[in-house]
Amino acid sequence: KLMCGACRSVFSRFKALEIEYKPKPRKSTRAISSRQERANAKKIGGRVTIASGSTPVDKADVKASDTRMECKSTGKKSFSLKKEDLVKLEGQAIDDEMPVFAVEFRGGPGEPSRNYYVLPEGWYLQLLELHRRDRKD
Repeated sequence: KLMCGACRSVFSRFKALEIEYKPKPRKSTRAISSRQERANAKKIGGRVTIASGSTPVDKADVKASDTRMECKSTGKKSFSLKKEDLVKLEGQAIDDEMPVFAVEFRGGPGEPSRNYYVLPEGWYLQLLELHRRDRKD
């Protein structure tokens, strides 16, 4: 048995641990994902797809006229990206849509979030060529 130092109440060990432990309230992962999808849709001038693209009609999380984007967010220091996810997204891109895989690393308190975008080599080389051409002008 354990005794409270302040009020001198006696508790069983289990009861003392139960009272002491209070989990921190968390934001739901769906709310975090929705915020990220809306922010990315605004950045690229697109729209968030219904049900995060799980319908047979519309695939991916965010869609614009020239981009199809899958969004993932994590509060951890690493994120495991699978080849099958990239290949799947690339297969869903229609015609000349750029398939982009967005990963957000959420920062802790007082720390900013960082966003990274993964795209196929062909699209990267086109962007690099445009970037180099713009620097020369």
